[in-house]
Amino acid sequence: LETAIYAEAAAASGVPWLAVRAVCDTADEDLPIDFNAFRDSEGRVQRDRIMYHAMSHPSEIRGLRDMQKRVSLCANRLGVFVQRLLDSSGDVNS
Repeated sequence: LETAIYAEAAAASGVPWLAVRAVCDTADEDLPIDFNAFRDSEGRVQRDRIMYHAMSHPSEIRGLRDMQKRVSLCANRLGVFVQRLLDSSGDVNS
């Protein structure tokens, strides 16, 4: 996945690296909407377009809300992991 590019760059520079992922969906689960349809010319997801879409397709709001809850949970757990990793490694600035 995307991590391979960072791993190659780090290895080429002799920089140690670690990749950690928090996965919020299963392989057989579909996203509630096609987020690629809401990207601008630079590839950024346009949240205002998603909001408009959700308001005009209320049956999809629940799926978006459920996804938001799972993403939030994953972000929190990832934060806890990183904090514990930093705490266990001592002072990273010394």
